[in-house]
Amino acid sequence: MHGLLSSSRSAPPPPRRPSATSQALVRNLVFFAVGCGVVLYFLVVGLPKHSNDANNDLYSRAHGAEEARFHHEDSASRGRQTGDTQQSVLERLLGEERRKNDVVLTRLRKAMLGAVKNGVDFFADYDVGTVKIGPPPPLEPPRFKEYLFHYMDTRTSKYPFVWLSEKPRVAFVPEFITDEEADDIVRAAEAKMQRSQVALGLDANKGASNVDDVRTSSGAWLDVSDGNGTAGRIAARALDLIGFPAHSSEMLQVLRYKHGQKYDAHLDYFDPRRYGHQTSNRAVTIYFYLSDVEEGGETSFPMANGRTDSPTNFADCSRGLRVRPKKRAVAVFYDMDPLGRFDPSSLHGGCPVTQGVKWGAPLWVRVPVEGYPAPT
Repeated sequence: MHGLLSSSRSAPPPPRRPSATSQALVRNLVFFAVGCGVVLYFLVVGLPKHSNDANNDLYSRAHGAEEARFHHEDSASRGRQTGDTQQSVLERLLGEERRKNDVVLTRLRKAMLGAVKNGVDFFADYDVGTVKIGPPPPLEPPRFKEYLFHYMDTRTSKYPFVWLSEKPRVAFVPEFITDEEADDIVRAAEAKMQRSQVALGLDANKGASNVDDVRTSSGAWLDVSDGNGTAGRIAARALDLIGFPAHSSEMLQVLRYKHGQKYDAHLDYFDPRRYGHQTSNRAVTIYFYLSDVEEGGETSFPMANGRTDSPTNFADCSRGLRVRPKKRAVAVFYDMDPLGRFDPSSLHGGCPVTQGVKWGAPLWVRVPVEGYPAPT
């Protein structure tokens, strides 16, 4: 009221012109709206066939749309500095574009995942289409007030993926790294390769060897702790994929499987009854596929789809689920549930390579387990 009285004796101020920044912001929004319209047009007219090139294109478009969404959300934040009226206009425009962008992302995700096929990307002796991911386990026993972690969620993940098994919980991300990243990792590890080893339990004989015929691959370790370099970047991206904080993982182990080499079915977590007391343990395994393989080399899950009968032959790859090694993809599986209880159905192995060479890289993600229940 005071402002109105004091201004009544003078001429009204000239209208305020929009700043150059706000004009540029609105202009960028218009360009973005036109771009979204073009993408939506092609999505309505028809999506390309799901060849490898088409999948790569879908992947690039999905990530481009995701980056555009974050860019314009940041633009909205900057727009708040230009006044309440202009802010409301910009937020309304951005809200409309965000909704359109979400439609694009949803269509792209569905198109990409529609290309994941049994007999091509994986082999299963059950119908993966019937896999239903239920709610997380109840908060029991009552003394555990919080989860150690949360499962990935297809509704919120920025990386399109499909569940292949509920128990053990196995996810397949068809496009996660680039060809260049995969080749960089192989080059960095190739000169360091040594015969892979196995962990020895408490009952091992003194002086027993860590080299065993159950695991015949070669391997090398790459540091990811600084988040730099190709190994550090893809490890950070993998932690983002599963929603874990930085520095939750071990080093990246790069593995090479030549003709006939394999790793019999095993568990990634360290059961304290066999390996002694553990202050942290492996909760999630993220397996990067760094090469295509002509034949063999699948990651097998003999107890997939909730089977309770443990295999009698741990070298057998004929039952359950087998994820085919496909360059740029990753498989994610959970070695324990969100309450820290080990999942023995996460038993898995590397099937023998029968043609070609397999390059892969598991990244093991750990959680503290002090105070959580021991396996029963």
